Amino acid sequence: MRREIPVYRIAISALFLLLTAACGTGIDPVEQPSGRFEKWQASPDEYRLQPADELDVRLVYNPEFSDRVVVGPDGRIHLSVIGAVVAAGKTPGELAREIEDLFAKELRRPDVVVVPRAYYSQVVFVGGEVGRPGVVTLTAPSSILQAVIAAGGLLPTARLDEVVVLRRTKDNKPMMRTINLRQVLEGRSMDEDLPVRRYDVVYVPRSHISEVNLWIDQHINQVLPFSRSFNYTLNRDLGPINVP
Repeated sequence: MRREIPVYRIAISALFLLLTAACGTGIDPVEQPSGRFEKWQASPDEYRLQPADELDVRLVYNPEFSDRVVVGPDGRIHLSVIGAVVAAGKTPGELAREIEDLFAKELRRPDVVVVPRAYYSQVVFVGGEVGRPGVVTLTAPSSILQAVIAAGGLLPTARLDEVVVLRRTKDNKPMMRTINLRQVLEGRSMDEDLPVRRYDVVYVPRSHISEVNLWIDQHINQVLPFSRSFNYTLNRDLGPINVP
């Protein structure tokens, strides 16, 4: 007579396969070019102005028209003679040349220098296995690890060797790479601890064993009618599976 294999035996076999597969997965902690991402650019771009940045706009030969301004929420600055000028997204040099062109209608030698005086706090988005996922505001130049610490630090379930960093190029195209924070924490490779830039997205994934534990909870503990001590019940009450 053929005996049916209990459903929880099937679940245990599936779990074993999941554990085996998890051991062989992973992303190499390097830049990840693909059809959706630009090749990672390690060299820093020239700073581009953002709302809330404070600037000195100096006219070298006409200092009476110099002014200290703040980039507004709409990305504009307002100068007494020429009015509103879009500043956000431009480098200080680009903005200076545009202001020179506008002042050229009024002045003979409108040599302009734009000097940033105060920068708006750097905003970074940190998610995944950290204490306080969300928006992190950094008031000084910081690294990936410092941003993670500002977000509440790493949880025990974090996968340290595959932390994902998403960044935009100056053309607003996405780049992605992974870094190995384990090597940073162990002092083996501080080069992995990249400086963060404004609007970076840092994602700390869940470790493989945590994924397995989540799978157990979702697909076994909450579905099948037995407790975590089911191994004892199986060994005591069930004999070997005989399938003639």
